Amino acid sequence: MPSPVHPADHAPPALHRIVEFVNTRRADGDHLTTPAQLLTWLNNHDLLADPTNTFGAPATLNAADAASGSAVHEEPRADTIARSGARGVPQSGGTAGSRDGLVDAGGLQRALYLREGLRALLAENNAAPVQSPRPDGLDPQAFQKCRTLTDMLPLVLDITGPQPRLVPHTDDPVDFALATMLADVFAAVSAGTWTRMKACREPSCRWAFYDHSRNRGRTWCSMNVCGNRVKVRASHRRRTTP
Repeated sequence: MPSPVHPADHAPPALHRIVEFVNTRRADGDHLTTPAQLLTWLNNHDLLADPTNTFGAPATLNAADAASGSAVHEEPRADTIARSGARGVPQSGGTAGSRDGLVDAGGLQRALYLREGLRALLAENNAAPVQSPRPDGLDPQAFQKCRTLTDMLPLVLDITGPQPRLVPHTDDPVDFALATMLADVFAAVSAGTWTRMKACREPSCRWAFYDHSRNRGRTWCSMNVCGNRVKVRASHRRRTTP
């Protein structure tokens, strides 16, 4: 079962979206296993780009298209495979300008690379850095894959608003969405709130959450679930260790 979500877990809107993105893989399974599922998730979170806008303003699909997955190709496009990036990170297939083919297998793979990279970063915020190999619920190559992916995602400095900010500069819908979340990470780092973003320290969980505690010392998704599980294991070790 997925870890419980308490009202106090809710992060500021942009960071809450990152929490929900990371938590698409949880104890009850992975909820982003097909391009259609990714398309629906991006649409539900207002992350689909309008290719007619220079900075890629969000534009949602209608509910029928999102529900039917009619704008999805389940198989990887030939040009996407041919243009695979360094270290196996697939590049965009140039799908902008059409609702057909918004998300393909390459786009799904890029999204999963970012998701697991973010999970590793959140685990690091919780004093549990990724070390390979380690059976800790994290991809030991998550940082490497995420670093390669971030080199491919275009962000530019937008100085047209009240405050300068990083924004996506791409006409690929998936890359727009991923770059938007990266921009949200950078904004949180600048605001000093990024270190409140954590992944549960329990290896079998890794549920993402926003730490509202005053001293930023929260460790588990829930003391009643993972915190208690760790206490039981520690107690068992004390009883059985000579």
